[in-house]
Amino acid sequence: MGSHGTDEVMIPSEMEPNCSEAIVEIKIKTLDSQTYTLRVNKY
Repeated sequence: MGSHGTDEVMIPSEMEPNCSEAIVEIKIKTLDSQTYTLRVNKY
């Protein structure tokens, strides 16, 4: 976590699951106010 920029990974729509509940989004805010968002498939 040494970088200070934001990294985004774009997922093509054909790769996304049809059920939005299959994705869990985790938001992390660090002590220096940086925000990280993680999206993972729970299956």
